[in-house]
Amino acid sequence: MKSPARIAVTGAGNRARKYTQYILSHPGDAILIAAADPDSRRRERFAAETSLEASRLYATDEEMLAERADEIDAVIIASPDRHHYRQAMRALRHGCHILVEKPVACSSSEVAYIAREATDRRLVAGVCHVLRYHPYFQTLHSLIAEGSLGTPVAIHHRISVGLDRALHTFIRGPWADSRMTSPPILSKCCHDADLLLWLTGATGATDINTMASPLFILRNDRPATASDRCIDCNAESDCPFSAVDLYSRRGLWTDNFDPQPDETHRQTIDRYLRHSRFGRCAYICDTDAPLSQSINLTTDTGCLATLTLDMIGDSGRRTTHIVLTRGEIHGDELTLTHQRFGNRQPVTTQFTPGPYHSGADHALVSDFITAIRNPTHRMKATIAEAQASTEICLQAYEAISCTIKS
Repeated sequence: MKSPARIAVTGAGNRARKYTQYILSHPGDAILIAAADPDSRRRERFAAETSLEASRLYATDEEMLAERADEIDAVIIASPDRHHYRQAMRALRHGCHILVEKPVACSSSEVAYIAREATDRRLVAGVCHVLRYHPYFQTLHSLIAEGSLGTPVAIHHRISVGLDRALHTFIRGPWADSRMTSPPILSKCCHDADLLLWLTGATGATDINTMASPLFILRNDRPATASDRCIDCNAESDCPFSAVDLYSRRGLWTDNFDPQPDETHRQTIDRYLRHSRFGRCAYICDTDAPLSQSINLTTDTGCLATLTLDMIGDSGRRTTHIVLTRGEIHGDELTLTHQRFGNRQPVTTQFTPGPYHSGADHALVSDFITAIRNPTHRMKATIAEAQASTEICLQAYEAISCTIKS
């Protein structure tokens, strides 16, 4: 394909807007054809940011594909998790390549069906496992693949969600109920499980077991005088989980608060604090997210791995310690230090965080577009490979789901 790839988007939220920024800035490689989202305000905002004509905006992907399939080469699927499977299969059956936001789907069988459909139709099926494109993790992968440190023996990998993100997304927000979206260990960590396999050259894992600390433990610390809403609470000023502090004082995570007509941004925040799920007391939110969950496994290359998800830590970064047969590696996304055994001097590389996951979001979209335009190019993150990491996370969720919901 010599001409620009013609891309449509399903789900016009935060992630889709980040991915389309690459398309808009590389018109020689791709052009935006259409978008679908059931929320009219999101469609309007998406149109304003992309200059997409109103006639190319749709409430559903069915409508969009029915009218525009002949004009569309590929669909980026960035809708809520539980819609991914049906939308991916629909796009493939209309002859479109797909790039699906993580998680690919909410069951291992659905991921397998998507991968098989894409293979049968000879279509590109990529997944947004952006860690494979992140400069820090690419350097980490190269260090191991180069071989001078030997073979990985054990990996200890920790994800700190960060308190602000946890409060907004997993405690008060749309991922609070895994039955409506997907469990945090899948939605947040599926590309971390993928990372463990990618770093060790593995294709799967055995001996998967897990432990979790349920969020209801948090309720025991609720101040006796706390109110159901932060805006009415006399304990709010000293509360580390305050929605007033997060949204009103610091103005964080409000980008997707949808304003009413003629409403100022300040008025929108106030309305969300008073009437939406985002203003509720964190101690009593009806979430089934764990405070912490740890997965232990053995990769099919023989490496022991531990993946730990901590919901309310402050750093918001990933830390990784890898023990190899001839050395070890420590990293925290800002620095990466490796050292060979035998009194060798450690070598440290510094990394500076940047927008769009330090460029990984755009590198992912570029890789996808290259695969569409060049049939000999294979994407770095495919849905076929995502089956193993999905299965790891789902096994971990199913093992603890009864405990979390009790």
